[in-house]
Amino acid sequence: MVEENVRDYATEKLKEVQVLRQYWWEEVIKWVDTVFPPEIFNHWVQVGTPFLVALLVLLILMFCCKCCGRGGGGRSGRTMRAPGRNHRMPRNEFERNPGSYFRSLRARNR
Repeated sequence: MVEENVRDYATEKLKEVQVLRQYWWEEVIKWVDTVFPPEIFNHWVQVGTPFLVALLVLLILMFCCKCCGRGGGGRSGRTMRAPGRNHRMPRNEFERNPGSYFRSLRARNR
């Protein structure tokens, strides 16, 4: 019996929320129509669409260039064959301090 009361109460509250949400959305649409009349809004959509499309294409190109990088290195950056070893390593790690790399390489070979 208690479960039925809770379920009925929850159902009624969800119906109220649905009505309020629908009413709120209608009010938002009315406000937008008063601030931006459809004639003016349609004009700006026609004028602004080419710029928005160009911006979107530019953002996609920037994203692709950042992810792929030059030479297909990806986010980890460019790689190189590790001097004195038989594997690849990040190039910026070697270029940052080549002396330290060779010192650690010699220490491992001893």
